[in-house]
Amino acid sequence: MAHTESTPYASLPKFAPSDKPTWLGDFNNAMTEIDGELAKQNAANTQQDIQIADALKKSDAAKTAADEAKQAAGNASAKADRTLAKFPVQGSDIADGSITAPKLDTTAISSIIKGLTIRAFDSTNPNADNEGLVVPKGAYLNGAYIPELEILFIREFKSDGSATVIGGTGAQIKLPSYVRRPVERLYITGAGVVVWDNSTDFKTFSAVSILPNGALAVNTNVTAPNKFSNFGNFVVCMSPYTGGAAYVGDAYAAFKAENGVL
Repeated sequence: MAHTESTPYASLPKFAPSDKPTWLGDFNNAMTEIDGELAKQNAANTQQDIQIADALKKSDAAKTAADEAKQAAGNASAKADRTLAKFPVQGSDIADGSITAPKLDTTAISSIIKGLTIRAFDSTNPNADNEGLVVPKGAYLNGAYIPELEILFIREFKSDGSATVIGGTGAQIKLPSYVRRPVERLYITGAGVVVWDNSTDFKTFSAVSILPNGALAVNTNVTAPNKFSNFGNFVVCMSPYTGGAAYVGDAYAAFKAENGVL
């Protein structure tokens, strides 16, 4: 039968003194309602269990990922330590012949080339880089020098015949002071001058050498009115000679033995 009041949560019947319950029917109805509430709670609990299990699964996956990340970080740190241990790079770390042109970065090479200093000298140009250059009247000398590579270029070395140019160890034509000096007289293989005068196109020729005092010398005096001029441009790598090599023929062997590339 109808009941006056109900319980606050499951709405089970509560009977007032004026109610006249039918105990069997009311009891069965109350049990059915209780069973329904238990079924709903069980369903809710089952869903929560599923969500908890999913959360635990995701937590395990996250832990596994964190462990893998930690291992990767440890490996990266170890590799970084091994890499840092290689610096600064020592000569013993570079195998002979391992640095070759195809393996060099062209941009880096361009940057290196652009960073080189080229000091150009010219006895006829007072604005050239002529520091320490000595050229007597009647003679002419111009060229360039790259200090970083110790490479000397001679473009023009000549006399107009108006004065005697002293050769040999008394030569008075001197290279700029910033050009490295050889430790002994350096005979430049392949470099020379041709001597002539106004009546004879060719009289003789002379070799060219560089003295320890920086003089650029023809090997014998060229007396006026004789003239001379270099055969053509010549290049001298001064580095081997500032350490003691005496002839151009020694230069290649010196570089091949020391640079690890050729």
